[in-house]
Amino acid sequence: QAAVVQAHRETCVGQTLFALSMDGPVADPPTSQHGALARVDERGFRPKGVEHYEGQDWFTYEFPETPSKLYIFQFPGDWSEREYSRVRLVDRGGIDIWQGGVEYWHSKVLFFGSRPDVTPIEVNFTSYGRHLRREGDIFDYSQVEVKRALEMYEETYQDENWYCLTHTVDLASLLSYSCIVGLVSGVAIDYPYFTWDEAGTFQQCSEEVQQKTIKECHCRIFSDRILELVLLEGDRSALPPDMDHKAARLSSQRTADRGLSAGRPSGARCAGGCFDFWPCAHGGCCA
Repeated sequence: QAAVVQAHRETCVGQTLFALSMDGPVADPPTSQHGALARVDERGFRPKGVEHYEGQDWFTYEFPETPSKLYIFQFPGDWSEREYSRVRLVDRGGIDIWQGGVEYWHSKVLFFGSRPDVTPIEVNFTSYGRHLRREGDIFDYSQVEVKRALEMYEETYQDENWYCLTHTVDLASLLSYSCIVGLVSGVAIDYPYFTWDEAGTFQQCSEEVQQKTIKECHCRIFSDRILELVLLEGDRSALPPDMDHKAARLSSQRTADRGLSAGRPSGARCAGGCFDFWPCAHGGCCA
């Protein structure tokens, strides 16, 4: 696995040098901002300029064939100088004690620098919003962010209603911010849709999913895809289970204890406005 990551890193450097040489002399460092964004362009993402929100400047892209979004934090300076050595998987969620269901659950990945002065980075996969679906769509479009991390989630806790569980390990190899951008865009290109909903539409509409070659993805699946590329085999096998499944079990136990009907949690939703579950949960999306 370390060899795979190192090979990817060397590929990053090679592609960047080639991209820069297309425009003339190679004046920038081999893993500069220019080269990282050139790789994003090569994958077919459509540049939409620079935006400012949440106190950060972003390079904004749309996916090749959908309005799904890729946002990349505009790090000042040379992206190759910001190297990362550790990664943290964060699973957060909570139980609605009044209805016995999951109030929310969400997973994300944080990268930590090899030096204290390197800004931590967060990789986040969410829904772009149900209201932005086009006619005939059965899933929300995805939104992928590579952003400056504002919360480190240093504390792990769990009680009967809430949890924040983290798992922190060393990367198989040092990665620059430029290479992290390359990794994330390479994974994201296969996941233009956020496919999770309470009704299980992805499973119910298997024929349409196959016809449109839609791959299943939600925040934890995306996090796992990133981690598979940056961890050694032993560290990958030690990753904790999907907390969506854990939340469902907690909710089922709670409803059983209260004499309610067990099963999937009522009104489960991913945190951060990932999607509007209500229409799918009550009637389905492909009826």
